[in-house]
Amino acid sequence: MEAFPVEVIGKILSHIGVVEQVVRASGTCRKWREAARNHLHSLSYRWRPQGWSVYETLTTEDLEVLLTETILQTSSLQDLSILTEEGFSATALMSWLLHTRDTLRMLRYGLVMQIPKRSQRLHANVLKRFGKMKCLEVLALFSVDVMDVDFAVQRWACLSSLIFWKVGVSASDLNTLLSACPKLESFSLKSPTIISIDPRATLTLTSSSLKEFKLENTTTRVVDNIILEAELLNTLDLKACTLQHFGVVSKGNLRILRIRDACFSELDIGPDTGMLEVLHVSNSTIPWVGFGHLISKVPNLKVLQLRGLESRAYSDLMNLETVARSFPRLNHLSVILNDELMKGNMDQVLLAPHTSLLEKLVLLELEATTALNDMLCCWIEMFVEICPNLERLVLRGNTQQAQGMFEEGNPNSIGGFITSFVKLVCKFTKVDIQYQDI
Repeated sequence: MEAFPVEVIGKILSHIGVVEQVVRASGTCRKWREAARNHLHSLSYRWRPQGWSVYETLTTEDLEVLLTETILQTSSLQDLSILTEEGFSATALMSWLLHTRDTLRMLRYGLVMQIPKRSQRLHANVLKRFGKMKCLEVLALFSVDVMDVDFAVQRWACLSSLIFWKVGVSASDLNTLLSACPKLESFSLKSPTIISIDPRATLTLTSSSLKEFKLENTTTRVVDNIILEAELLNTLDLKACTLQHFGVVSKGNLRILRIRDACFSELDIGPDTGMLEVLHVSNSTIPWVGFGHLISKVPNLKVLQLRGLESRAYSDLMNLETVARSFPRLNHLSVILNDELMKGNMDQVLLAPHTSLLEKLVLLELEATTALNDMLCCWIEMFVEICPNLERLVLRGNTQQAQGMFEEGNPNSIGGFITSFVKLVCKFTKVDIQYQDI
């Protein structure tokens, strides 16, 4: 150990990170204590430690003293994570932040319970105590209340990423906070509680620097309508949301759009989607009349993933000719394969058998809801033939729903499917063809 530089020992301790293990390791010898004091960059505490008999007997006050002593002995802490079941005193929190205000870059703080309680949050105004952090770049708050944000006092000049999980905040405080972060690029809002707002009102979020926005687990019980005003927005991720209206006001820089397990009566992502490169929509209810027209011509789209959508609108959009014409740069296609889609596209391919429609496509993912039989393999064969540069094909299906097992001469049996699938693999040797059972 004597040959180890203290900087290397500091990296080892930072990799360990967990406060109780760092305390034990730093007590090994003088050199390790020096490394913990001068070269420890990462430290984390996550509720009451398990499996450490000494610490399991400590009260919350004793744990608070232990954390305070450990943090105040460091001189270059950059990453601090404090996730507790009960919360620590404001005095202790203030001392930790004051000591690390010149070095800390990442901070995660809040309430994380092993048995969640829906309404339990830390009601202390913790954000007020973060206003002196000079170098803070990433802030994640869990189950806390954010209130009384003062733009004149609280400014985070370096903050680029903000994560709110089960945070209670008013609409005005939330917008003041966004204004106080001039370099904010990423904002994640999960299971929020919007304080003192009529659920039927519209929540408007405004940021001149925001590039990535993620909204998760937000329903009409919290707010009906959300409008995001972000000129530079390029990534939008909406998951498990149920809203009347969600709208985006931007300059048409959106490149990545993900909508999963969501329901919107109205969805407006702006009139200009020409820069869109990745589109992922799955298990969602959205007004396809306007949305389908909006994305029907996206010349820069490279990744298209559509799953669990309304049948008629889905089949119209997934017409091969429409896909090729609307998305000339498409290189990754992932779709649900149903009987209606197979029949419509097979008729089209038979009418134009020598046309290479999807010349850029290199990855094709198909999830079959139709029967696994010889006809399915024939359709896949025709599809691959119009994708001259395809490199990988992944077919997902359910063999338990196949008709019969190994009925000789029956193309609809699983045996007929296996025989046709093996022929398919042998014919297209340059394509990596895989089957995955679901």
